[in-house]
Amino acid sequence: MTEQRPDGYLSPQSPPESATAAPGQIEQGPQKKTGTGVKAAIAGLAVLALGGGLAIADPLDMRKDNASAKGAAAVLPADVLGFSEVNFNPELSQKAEMVRFAMKFPGLKSKINLTEDGDLKQELWQSMSKDSTCLKGVNYDADIKSWLGDRMGVAVRPGAKTPVIAIEATDEAKARAGYEKLNACDKGNDKLMGLAYSDGYLVAAKTQADADKAIVDAKAGALKDRAEFKEDFEKLGTQGILSLWGSKEGLVEISKQSSVDDELASKSPASADVQKQIEETPLRSAAATLRFSDGNPEFLLMAKSTKDISAEGTTAVGNLPGDTAVAIGIADGANQLDKNWDQVKKSIEDQGTQVSDIESRLKLKLPDDLKTLLGKDLRMSVGKFDPDAVQGPADLPIAIAMDTEKAKVEDIVTRTGLGAQGLQVSGEDTAPVVGISTDWANQVSQPSSKLSDDAAFKAAVASPDKAQSVVYFNLDAFKDAITKNMSSSEMENVEPLQAVGVSSRIEADNYSAVQMRVTAK
Repeated sequence: MTEQRPDGYLSPQSPPESATAAPGQIEQGPQKKTGTGVKAAIAGLAVLALGGGLAIADPLDMRKDNASAKGAAAVLPADVLGFSEVNFNPELSQKAEMVRFAMKFPGLKSKINLTEDGDLKQELWQSMSKDSTCLKGVNYDADIKSWLGDRMGVAVRPGAKTPVIAIEATDEAKARAGYEKLNACDKGNDKLMGLAYSDGYLVAAKTQADADKAIVDAKAGALKDRAEFKEDFEKLGTQGILSLWGSKEGLVEISKQSSVDDELASKSPASADVQKQIEETPLRSAAATLRFSDGNPEFLLMAKSTKDISAEGTTAVGNLPGDTAVAIGIADGANQLDKNWDQVKKSIEDQGTQVSDIESRLKLKLPDDLKTLLGKDLRMSVGKFDPDAVQGPADLPIAIAMDTEKAKVEDIVTRTGLGAQGLQVSGEDTAPVVGISTDWANQVSQPSSKLSDDAAFKAAVASPDKAQSVVYFNLDAFKDAITKNMSSSEMENVEPLQAVGVSSRIEADNYSAVQMRVTAK
């Protein structure tokens, strides 16, 4: 029988009938004694997906063109701490966009013979195995292609120090044989020795008992039916080449396990700080995906908060000058700081610094001065410039536009001594602009063109008109400085890069979204 847990999934109280089957054989099918190790299997299979990034992962099986496909979340237990999935068979549009993006980089183009209509798994396998004496003994057609399906999922279970891996397999007997051939290349000590088969997936775990239990528990309550998992992926929308999921409790336990396993990490204050920060974060769970959008890779994270979150307004970063090379926009900063000041102050003082010391040293009044500077919207603009031509601060085209009270900003600049160092405040009474370069400050106040109309910005920043915060970096603007000390081969692989953009926004049901894009020419 099963018991309904508060978090929306079932836990087994007694094993279902299938648990009485022979170890490793939860369903009917040929059985073979398991071999040793999984590192080579991960190298041979995960690299195909993760290293090549050639997938459309869809744990909830929401793809309209492949409604009969079953994701790895269907055969993994609901109690997992963290989960990731890749799919070796991308949709036509995603495959085309990914291949076109990859082929812009000579380094990839020379190593992997990717084509839009080619066998991506085979090309990646050949690229990976050509330098491995052991893997050269594995025949792709007979030992891998003959059974390898489209999906692979990796999950961490409570109390486990090794993952559970679910590999989609079209033929159980061939999958077991192929898996053991890959394992023969594993010379490590941390082996996944247990193999079982269920619903078209080969499941590998540390021991045979672990593999069998994973399948039994998944039949009692699968991850795909866990309430938080389903809601997070519904919010995430279209999944791309890689999908990830984790709960707050899972992240905390994983971080603790990592610290225990790593002697250096267990003694590191930074490790303890990370655990503490996770524990104090009002996070329920989060899902993320890596996909292609308009020909460029995009990473999207959707996180569900355990407390009410909201923001007033969006950042007008798109109103900065069109030739802005670096931009940062933060909307509703004063209000957010006011609501979270206690936590911010605690974080500062946990690092051994007293807020009163900061106030004394910098002649600031906290948090009031920070609230003034953040205002309703703060937008920083850095124009294009040659670093080698900079003679002093006045040569730097940097200015910050604010939606706040100019008189209060002037007081802060004077009180802290920044005014004496050349920092100027211009602009309107409720729209001041702070900068050292008068020319650039004037351009920020009255731009002749807008960043929102710039092609590179539009490609790199997702939904800037809906974002509470934006970070944008035009790599092209500093390409000469970035590549001047590089070799010719390094330069040709950096040259195609165009821009990086990150935007975040608050959505309904206490979800926050963060989107990052990398673009290339």
